Amino acid sequence: MKLAEISIKKNVGTILFTLSIVFLGILSIPRIPVSFWPEFVAPTLIVMTPYPGAGPEEIEEQIAKPLEEEFSTIDDVEEIETTCMEGMCQVYVRFGWGIDFEESKVKVQERANKARSRFPRGALDPKVLQVQDFLPPGIELGFRSDKRGLNELRDYVETKLKNKFLHLKDVATVQAFGGYDQEIVVEVDGGKLAAYGLSLSQISGVLASENMDIPAGKLKTGRKNYFVRTAGKFREINDIESLIIAAPGGKPIRLKDVAKVQLKNKEQETIIRLNGEPVIGLSIREKSGGNTVTMCDEVKDELKKIEKTLPDDIQMMIIRDQSIFIKNSINNVVRNAAIGAILASLILLLFLGNLRNTLIIVLSIPISIIATFFLIDTFGLTINTISLGGLALGVGMIVDSSVVVIENIFRHLRENHSQDRLKTVVDATSEVGTAITASTLTSVVVFFPLAFLMGLFAVLLGELALTIVFALSLSIIVALTIVPMLSYRLMKPEISQSKMGFVLRGWQALFERMLKVYQKVISWSLRHRLLTILSAIIIFVVSIMMLMPLLDVELMPTINQGEFRVELILPEGTTIGKTDLWVKKVEKNLAQREEISQLYTTIGVASVRGELKPNYGMINIKLKKEYYPQIESIMEGIRREWTEIPGTQVRVRQIEVTEGMKREPVNVRIVGDNMQVLEEIGQRAMQEIQPIAGIVNLKSSIQEGFS
Repeated sequence: MKLAEISIKKNVGTILFTLSIVFLGILSIPRIPVSFWPEFVAPTLIVMTPYPGAGPEEIEEQIAKPLEEEFSTIDDVEEIETTCMEGMCQVYVRFGWGIDFEESKVKVQERANKARSRFPRGALDPKVLQVQDFLPPGIELGFRSDKRGLNELRDYVETKLKNKFLHLKDVATVQAFGGYDQEIVVEVDGGKLAAYGLSLSQISGVLASENMDIPAGKLKTGRKNYFVRTAGKFREINDIESLIIAAPGGKPIRLKDVAKVQLKNKEQETIIRLNGEPVIGLSIREKSGGNTVTMCDEVKDELKKIEKTLPDDIQMMIIRDQSIFIKNSINNVVRNAAIGAILASLILLLFLGNLRNTLIIVLSIPISIIATFFLIDTFGLTINTISLGGLALGVGMIVDSSVVVIENIFRHLRENHSQDRLKTVVDATSEVGTAITASTLTSVVVFFPLAFLMGLFAVLLGELALTIVFALSLSIIVALTIVPMLSYRLMKPEISQSKMGFVLRGWQALFERMLKVYQKVISWSLRHRLLTILSAIIIFVVSIMMLMPLLDVELMPTINQGEFRVELILPEGTTIGKTDLWVKKVEKNLAQREEISQLYTTIGVASVRGELKPNYGMINIKLKKEYYPQIESIMEGIRREWTEIPGTQVRVRQIEVTEGMKREPVNVRIVGDNMQVLEEIGQRAMQEIQPIAGIVNLKSSIQEGFS
């Protein structure tokens, strides 16, 4: 018994099976993770080693070289790139795609620990991080108050709100920025210290030894054991002031007798402003491999609860929410796919000229698509722009097999109206079954190998290929089962062309005229075969030669989110206060532009890499929606206006979805042993490159304070 015959005779079972698959697909959709890109782990590890107070040359010699020597012995390492800056060493260890990443991470940590023994005193432990740890946070919040100072506000955010977000299921880290950190300062009076015959080393020794809780053994009373400890840690400033430094002749000398103990603000390390007003920022990141959209939704649900108990003087706002862009991107793909399906249905109606036939085919589209979501969930894929793009691409291909089947069934029923209806439908389906199966499998064979590519291409094309394969495979099953069953029940071939309506009759007349023109073209081509072939080859070659140079080529296109960034890098050693003065000038100018809806300023934190740099300022700019298409011209205008600040690098660039992962489009490397010579060659190279049209944001890795 043939497949079509089974589906018709067991029509109830066929319908129930179809509804079951559709139901499973609908249930799968909420469970599938939603993201902009497919999930992947970039095979790069970043080893960060702080060495407070050390310069780049010192760090290169004492930190970078031991690390590089150890990492170079690890198998599968393709590249080691090191940046030494004031107080910090960053080593990028890049592996080939397809390696066991967790095992490689363990090896890197082991080698870093081994190199640690060669570090100088004062250098801190190296920390191994993944590229994902440097990606922008999923959501950023801002807090401001009309009554509280920044310190009090930050204290409230960290003590009352931070943990509420950390307890959320998909949240990995929550970090507060802005305001001042506080520290206890002991100001020793040198004269009093000398009068008592004491030294600074005595004071520091007592402070260190007294500020700790010490276990004092175990106390047994009856049937119970009690563990005893002495509480020595300082709880209040008074505890420190009352500390006994010495007791000559039995008379105690307390710290307050020779020093003043105060709680003071540390030198400000970061400054955060929203539209020119100081705020406390809170950045929230999702767990590795987590769902950005789900995490952001959890945070926003928590914000609704927090608003009910938030003091009246504190305002809370969402500064940046990546889930909005991801949802909009996904919705755009879904909307385009839906429009494609509707247009495909209209085209089918025009060509088939029969509403019932068109309805049968239109039903095959959602069945195949919804069932595809079940397979996406089963194979652990995600809903993203790539997989949905594959689904949108497959919409037109999904109906191909069904169109062939239904057209053949329609023809057979019209020509053999006296024959048994079941036999006619089964024979018509069988007649084209082999052809459409072969045709569909040809497309599947083209896309299927793309799912097994290695490297970044596997990330970009793997899910697209699998989605198309799933949709096409399901479409052939639908074409050989659902379509014959519905045709048997619904098709009415006796409906005449005269009843199709004015529009369809008009299209039919136009189509017949086009067909006559096509027949003439085919006839001419067959009579002049050599000329036709030569013309096709010439047109193909000329098109390649003329059009290919006009096409831009890039791996990951820049995606316009309506956001860009102005970065100011002042000379190394510039204080955060002076950096802030320059940033305020730029900020004031930008605030007067009508195209801009939001300015989010961060000073002291160097982008997503996380290092603290007082000479670095960054203004994230969000445009009003109507100005999104003009983002390039707006950026170019700002770039021309502010590139001439003396001694300052000014960079203007779009904020990208791949920020923190995407490298510069062009990198020129100059290799040598003499840093001074390298710097001279680098400066000459920059002078030669800068005038080239299209060059923006040119920078050198060698700056003051870097090596």
